Amino acid sequence: MLGVYLLSVTYLQILPGIVADISCRNEAGNAVDWFVLYKLPKYNINESAGSGLNYLYLDSMSEGWQPGRSLINMTESAVGRVLEQLYRTYRTNSAVYMMYNDAPPSMKNYTTKLGHSKGILLFDKSQGFWLIHSVPRFPPFPEDGYGYPSTGQLYGQSAICVTYKYQQFKEIAIQMFSYNPNVYNCSIPEEYWDDLWGLQKICLGSHFPWVEPTHLITLESANGDTFLSFAKSN
Repeated sequence: MLGVYLLSVTYLQILPGIVADISCRNEAGNAVDWFVLYKLPKYNINESAGSGLNYLYLDSMSEGWQPGRSLINMTESAVGRVLEQLYRTYRTNSAVYMMYNDAPPSMKNYTTKLGHSKGILLFDKSQGFWLIHSVPRFPPFPEDGYGYPSTGQLYGQSAICVTYKYQQFKEIAIQMFSYNPNVYNCSIPEEYWDDLWGLQKICLGSHFPWVEPTHLITLESANGDTFLSFAKSN
């Protein structure tokens, strides 16, 4: 299950592009306000086996679901294009990033002590993206480069990426209190510590048992679409 559900998307006038570099990306590598991706399962009823790497794709600019132009394990896939921004710049220490998964790449089993949640945050003082997905052991550590685990091929998987302005990430940081995520890689540069003290603590391994076990907020994408974010603890 995705940690964030699309309750409604209120179509406002779409602005002619997103100025800042960090954002969700389509398969051409162009900035989009949001996308939803469904990775098809390897086996379909009454059909022969597929690759387990094909997906369907929908974004803020498209008119409906479309087959992915590439496979999800390729850097040219929508998810590959998004995460390329992290893999290319993580050493510069110029942006905040956090990778969390209750079954990270370095583990064979799930952790039940932390939140059943999976995702990636990457943003700077202008904007960034929140990619939420359902794939265990994904994505790889930044130093390993982009890849897709073979264990994620058999079943259907889902992902949603939304581009947010910086102020919204302060709200998302509060959501992380309830998520109690299993963070396996992160970086919070010092210039963000005052604004994002909670996210910094989570990055360092702290947890907050005093917070509400569920938390519901409304978030607004960079281009003004409305999303309802629901967080629950382990």
